[in-house]
Amino acid sequence: MSKKKKQKYYAIKEGKGVKNKIVRTWSECKELVLGYPSIYKSFYTEEEAIKFLGGINDKDIPAIKEKIKVNIQSSKKRRSSTKAINFRVPNEVYNEFIKKVDETGLDRDKILLEMIKEWID
Repeated sequence: MSKKKKQKYYAIKEGKGVKNKIVRTWSECKELVLGYPSIYKSFYTEEEAIKFLGGINDKDIPAIKEKIKVNIQSSKKRRSSTKAINFRVPNEVYNEFIKKVDETGLDRDKILLEMIKEWID
């Protein structure tokens, strides 16, 4: 038996040629937001979506868009100067690693990076 997906509401504060719009499908939303420094969020109720749209003042939009622009630039820079490594480990090893990380309070990525650096030296 398949689970029924819960219907979402996509609140678009600002998108490609639209402001303060609520749509019901991701395909409709992505046409209005992708490739544009847009402000949007998904919700499970229409009331939440309406509240989101009302909670952002139009005077705040330039600052929000600037923050989005900076985040996009930072992400592009990080992708151009780094490579991702994905690998699978046994559950026991992963659980022990996470336990040790939590005990030390260190960042997982930093630990793995230092281990790789140490190994290649």
